Amino acid sequence: MALVGDNGLISNNALQRHYRDVLCSRVHTPQDDAITAAAGRTALARVAP
Repeated sequence: MALVGDNGLISNNALQRHYRDVLCSRVHTPQDDAITAAAGRTALARVAP
């Protein structure tokens, strides 16, 4: 959706339906900053002794 913008939300666009399906299947997704922090902690844990 970030790549196609508002055109992806038009009802006659097939991408719009797939996007809604994905959103409905993911209940309570973490925010981007939480994902980045968790990825950073995991990467540092693998490097640090």
